Amino acid sequence: MKVRPHLLNAGNILHGGATETLVDLIGSAVIFTTGVTQSGVSFEINHSYLDDTFLGVRLCFCVEINFKETKIRSVSG
Repeated sequence: MKVRPHLLNAGNILHGGATETLVDLIGSAVIFTTGVTQSGVSFEINHSYLDDTFLGVRLCFCVEINFKETKIRSVSG
C-alpha cells in the first residue's frame, strides 16, 4: 500500500492515527485467519518508527500477535 494524501498530517508525513488504525486492522485480519470467528479489543499496540513516512512511500508491515485470554465479568449497578 502506498501512502496517499488523505493519510498525511499537517507536516506532510503519515499521521500516527492512520498508522495505529492500519496496524489494528491488519492485526484483526491476522487473527481471523486462524479460524477465530470473533475478535476482541486491542488494548495494547506497540510499534517502533524507523523514519518518517512521506507521500507515495510503500508501506510494509510485519505483525506479531500475542494472544492473551482475559475474562471480563459483567457488573450491574
